[in-house]
Amino acid sequence: MNKSTIAISMGALILFLSACGSEAELEAETPVTEKSVVAETTETEYIYIYYLHTDSDCQSIWERMAGIFSRRTGIPVTVEYVDADEYDIRLQQVMAEQKMPTAFLLPDTRTAYVWDDYTVELSDTELGEKVRYPSEYFYYCGKAAGVPERAAPDRTYIALNGIADQGSVDATERFFTWIFCSAEGRMAFPNRGLSDCYE
Repeated sequence: MNKSTIAISMGALILFLSACGSEAELEAETPVTEKSVVAETTETEYIYIYYLHTDSDCQSIWERMAGIFSRRTGIPVTVEYVDADEYDIRLQQVMAEQKMPTAFLLPDTRTAYVWDDYTVELSDTELGEKVRYPSEYFYYCGKAAGVPERAAPDRTYIALNGIADQGSVDATERFFTWIFCSAEGRMAFPNRGLSDCYE
């Protein structure tokens, strides 16, 4: 298990895979602004993003993109990889912690059933509205509970955690909208997720 909290400088981040483009190319794109990411915070509100996933091949890319986002917005981003065989146990553990994931994977309907009270209806969110084809949603009992994390045929889905602080959920939604729908995100994750989403 490799837990990586993004709190380091851009110079120390792991290099992109060959398909991901250069740092200069990414930095040349329109930056994410804090105003576009979250609403105003209060003294008691701590905004963070915490994504739990099972894709070891892309952990370094997630780290790099999270680092760019965090540097531009000041919002701390944690991207944690866990082996698929240990995912259920780890998800139960972190959901019981005070700083629970703000986004997690829905690999199957069983997981959706277990965490149904946590998942957000995405069809009326900004991220959900980027889905070009409604059939791409992860539907569970009529609820659009997830959006594609990777393209078919190995499609998995990302769910937002509605039990987490609302400011953090909003920030997480903006993070994934940027990842999947911006030129930077498409350069980093070609042929993945909402690669055909609306601008």
